[in-house]
Amino acid sequence: PVASTADDISLIAGVGPKILKGLTDMAVTTFAQIAGWTDADVERIETELKLKGRVAREEWIEQAKELMAGKPPRAKTDKARSKE
Repeated sequence: PVASTADDISLIAGVGPKILKGLTDMAVTTFAQIAGWTDADVERIETELKLKGRVAREEWIEQAKELMAGKPPRAKTDKARSKE
C-alpha cells in the first residue's frame, strides 16, 4: 500500500499515538478498513493491541464511517467531559 493513501486514523477518538502505531504495524491505515471490520477483526485487533472492548465502547467503526462521509472528527474531549 502507498503511504499517501493512508487516512489520519488518529482522528478517531480513542486512537492515541501508541494505538496508532499498533494499528499501523498491523497495516490498518484507512477509515475504510476500520469501517469494514467484522466481529472477528475487532477481536483480533483488540487481542493483539490489548484493547479489550475499546473498539465498541469508543465506537471506532461508527467514527470511521462518519469520517469517510466527510463529517468532522468527534472532539477527543467530549468523552472526558461527559465523565465529570
